[in-house]
Amino acid sequence: MPLIELKNVRKHFTVKGGAQTALDGVSLGIERGEIFGIIGPSGSGKSTLIRLINRLEAPSEGVVAVDGIDLATLGRPQLSALRHRLGMIFQQFGLLSSKTARQNVTFALELAGQGTVQTRRTLADEWLARVGLSDHADKYPAQLSGGQKQRVAIARALINRPDVLLCDEATSALDPQSTQGILDLILELNRDLGLTVVVVTHEMEVVRQVCDRVAVLEKGHVIETGEVAQVLLSPRSAAAQALADALNPPPADKDGLVRLTWSGDDPLGDAMMDIAARVRLQSGQLSALKSGPFGDVWVKIEGPDRPVAIERLRASGVQVRGAS
Repeated sequence: MPLIELKNVRKHFTVKGGAQTALDGVSLGIERGEIFGIIGPSGSGKSTLIRLINRLEAPSEGVVAVDGIDLATLGRPQLSALRHRLGMIFQQFGLLSSKTARQNVTFALELAGQGTVQTRRTLADEWLARVGLSDHADKYPAQLSGGQKQRVAIARALINRPDVLLCDEATSALDPQSTQGILDLILELNRDLGLTVVVVTHEMEVVRQVCDRVAVLEKGHVIETGEVAQVLLSPRSAAAQALADALNPPPADKDGLVRLTWSGDDPLGDAMMDIAARVRLQSGQLSALKSGPFGDVWVKIEGPDRPVAIERLRASGVQVRGAS
């Protein structure tokens, strides 16, 4: 049974002039311990979906369940207890400017009346150390960088030891270096704590780096879902193809070029062995998904044995596009 499950979920909002549908018949399951990406353009329903998971919004139709429990069946005390299992971080951090990093982290415990002043302080310091901010506990948000603010927000979200961390565009306001640091931290927390993470983003690069599986949203519909490597390797929808293309746009002049995409070790050397053909790399990258190596490159294949090379590449599991 998935830890988080949505069954035929619809969400309508009342707006001027009538109703607006944010989600239309969404069904998906998120397994315990995985990092699950939800990606799509602005207005596709991503943020609405994540707000349904912790019941900040209620579905108009359908079921949202956590650990097999339909959230609609919970009273206020049970829902409050469930929310302790669901930490959440946002694009704009949500820190209180008048409180230090430590005080921001302990704030949720204070509101719930949990622990003594000393135990809350000790817990906060432990989590600030865990996110790499031991030396910044007494600083105010205005004294912190964007990446440091997001680390404080993560420590605050995790101080209750939730089962799930919900990330709503958590890196969108950060520079590339800070983004990389937050993504590395999410991977570490997932690995070390077994934390289930749901990542809402419009950036395929974020999904590429940290997610196990991904759902692609478009106009309120899930149009594709699967393992990240599979979605990048063989996108089944135009929207997924566009997201994959954003990671590796074609060169300005792609005449005579082919696009090679593969998951796993680099197959090019073996494919070219003992034949009269050579591969000239034009652009692209060899990178690492969470599941392992991944290649996506534009190349020119030259020589009399070009058809043999292409056949060998396809036989080894490489997707070859643009070859005649």
